[in-house]
Amino acid sequence: MKGARPMLETIASIATIGTCGVLVWAVLQSPRQGRANPPQLPKEPISLDGMATRGNASASVVMIEYSDFQCPYCGQFAREILPILNDKYVLSGKVLLGFRHFPLGIHPEARHAAEAAECAGRQGRFWEMHDRLFESPAKIDEASLLSKADAVGLDGASFRGCLEGVTREKVEADAESAKLINISGTPAFLLGTVGADRKAKIRQILVGARPINDFSKALDGLIEGKVLASR
Repeated sequence: MKGARPMLETIASIATIGTCGVLVWAVLQSPRQGRANPPQLPKEPISLDGMATRGNASASVVMIEYSDFQCPYCGQFAREILPILNDKYVLSGKVLLGFRHFPLGIHPEARHAAEAAECAGRQGRFWEMHDRLFESPAKIDEASLLSKADAVGLDGASFRGCLEGVTREKVEADAESAKLINISGTPAFLLGTVGADRKAKIRQILVGARPINDFSKALDGLIEGKVLASR
């Protein structure tokens, strides 16, 4: 019996090591097996018609954001990075900013918030609602949406009626367009040049939380390239 205990302890140690080895192998392998395909540049130009935009409609460069109003990284971008881009590129007329919805399934209120933003857009207040939603993304239940609508000066009756599914098709179409180019997370940014037909040729896609320098480098490159091409 005295010799049995050390033997059992040895067997237990081997089993533990083996189990840990299996777990390590699984951790190392699972990202490879579950890794999504990277986004693909759209083959055809994207029409800007019907899209919420901000800035100079005649700008030669565009940045289209796919976003989710409950996504913490989208909120971080809206509060910290977007104001800088607005000042440097959008308000100066160099870049047109576009917005498309991609509410993720893991965020239960994101789709309804997207519909609310589109409803606000029907009254000319899309960006005001956009900013309000990202100010407090944890508070986007029905009562909060109505409060935000009142704060940005919307007609309450029209807004409530619109929330009954009027803009649902638009939000779903935006989400489907993201899936077609393998976008699987938010935020995602499509950067490109705009033709006279108000269609954007996408040249680059940035995904995830990015520092301001990534956006500046990409946008400056597109702006400079457009200027050189026109000389």
